[in-house]
Amino acid sequence: MRRKFKDTLAILATLLSVVFLAIVPAVAQPAWTAIPNSSAVTAVTVMPNGSIVGVGTDNFLYVRPNLTSPWAQVPNSSAVKDVSVFPNGMLLGVGMSNQLFTKANLTSPWVSIPNSGAVYRAKAQPNGSIIGIGMNLSLFTKANLTSPWVGVPASTAVGSVVVTPSGMLVGVGTDHTLFTRAALSGTWTPVAHSGAVHDVTMLPDGRLLGIGTDLRLYTRNVPTAPILAKLTIVSVTCIQPSTGQDGGTTALFMGLGAATAAAATVVTGGLAAPITVGALIAGAKGGDAVRGAFSSTLAGNDDLFIRINGNKVWPQNKAASIGSQQTYQVGVEHDFDFSAGVNLQLMEYDSGSADDFMGQQIFSSKNVVLPYSQEVVIAHKGEGSFYKVSVKIEAVR
Repeated sequence: MRRKFKDTLAILATLLSVVFLAIVPAVAQPAWTAIPNSSAVTAVTVMPNGSIVGVGTDNFLYVRPNLTSPWAQVPNSSAVKDVSVFPNGMLLGVGMSNQLFTKANLTSPWVSIPNSGAVYRAKAQPNGSIIGIGMNLSLFTKANLTSPWVGVPASTAVGSVVVTPSGMLVGVGTDHTLFTRAALSGTWTPVAHSGAVHDVTMLPDGRLLGIGTDLRLYTRNVPTAPILAKLTIVSVTCIQPSTGQDGGTTALFMGLGAATAAAATVVTGGLAAPITVGALIAGAKGGDAVRGAFSSTLAGNDDLFIRINGNKVWPQNKAASIGSQQTYQVGVEHDFDFSAGVNLQLMEYDSGSADDFMGQQIFSSKNVVLPYSQEVVIAHKGEGSFYKVSVKIEAVR
């Protein structure tokens, strides 16, 4: 039974490779420079001495001393579908059954790494760790050759990846275009007019080396790195829970409407600025009523939890019971691609039905300027909930 499963997996991997290579016809590479007489390879890496090693269509390794030299087949080097190299010159390969193999040097035999699959590609890193692309085209990491694979959240779907010297990831999407990711914990951002390739690696001079859909080598500069930012949720305060209603409710939501309308006049890139407590009070008619509503206490409690980009981040248990004028120190930090943005959502846990959405705020380069430190309003008129959340956002690099 296990043998049949492995055979099925190998067939699936082969089909996936064929689809990934053939889905896009050979096209011009607008940002890439073609290397003459460099076909035909399906994977590529660069040795510490600068020589180029590729995987041929026959699954043998091929080597060229430099970019313009001819390919020479490496004897007894089959059969692999991907190759990369550690700083000490040891080669890392992905075999036809999607397991890892190592090769001490070009003339050494391949050595199987037990229980190391199944991955589509695997990229050796300078610190000895490995970044793999699973059969579902998501990223996985391995601390070393014998460690287990650990999935990277929200990292699908790429067919190749390389880590630049700055720590930025460059990935190849399923449409063969480039995407960047500020770090493993970031999000993928498309690179405009990036051309079509299906594998990438780094050259010693800092350029990208790619394989086009025509299986030739191409070079280009590394895309501009996205700004990695850190969101810190400092605290959350309930002004009125979703179950609480009084005369101040009208004042709060009227003030919120006025502040929202004012923010809409300073939209950048289609995203309005976050509504802050100060802006709400200043922009509301009858500011005293709004100030009073911010300090009044209402009956009722919410079972609050917080999500970032749809993933729960606080509290550790199911939810935190919170009443009017109650504050929790949160202290959650989250790194994100500042251009792509981050979505902060307040939710109420409901054991008997679907959880209730109590509002959200998106922060990105389109609506805030770094560094950013404010008390923002997150509310939901339908639920009657009104919260202020203290946040800080700062550039990581």
